[in-house]
Amino acid sequence: VRDGTPISSFFNGSGTKRLPQAIIIGVKKGGTRALLEFLRVHPDVRAVGAEPHFFDRNYERGLAWY
Repeated sequence: VRDGTPISSFFNGSGTKRLPQAIIIGVKKGGTRALLEFLRVHPDVRAVGAEPHFFDRNYERGLAWY
């Protein structure tokens, strides 16, 4: 981290939301929740609280919803 800000910030410098830099995709019982929890331990990673289920349940709502 060069400027002291986290690599994966939810907001950019202007205070607006930005899309994620990484997405975890997997199947049920495939270890994706464990991977997310391990990544949360890192100080430069910010993760959403709940799984947004964008691709399987909310894709039709578009990127504005996401």
